[in-house]
Amino acid sequence: MNKKQLVASVAKNTGHSQAVVAEILDGITNTIRVAVSDGGDVSVQYFGKFERTHRPARVGRHPQTGAELQIEESWGVRFSPAAGLKDSVRGRARAGLSPVSAVA
Repeated sequence: MNKKQLVASVAKNTGHSQAVVAEILDGITNTIRVAVSDGGDVSVQYFGKFERTHRPARVGRHPQTGAELQIEESWGVRFSPAAGLKDSVRGRARAGLSPVSAVA
């Protein structure tokens, strides 16, 4: 499911216009992006947790020459699904439904 399909589905389920739903979705994703970029975590009950991860600098090897090279530190983001989301997905998988058909 892409963003356009998600917006259409939420609009249908809530009775709001797609424009309003798209604006709210943009606000949510921007808020998560800013919070995680600033080093915070964002937890949504029954959905999951977004958190910033740190990979320290380290020494690596060039795959062809074997020469050592310095790999700079980097930052990433991790999503950990909540137990409620995992249970929901597992229940759908056992019932033989695809996640898209279960939502749409």
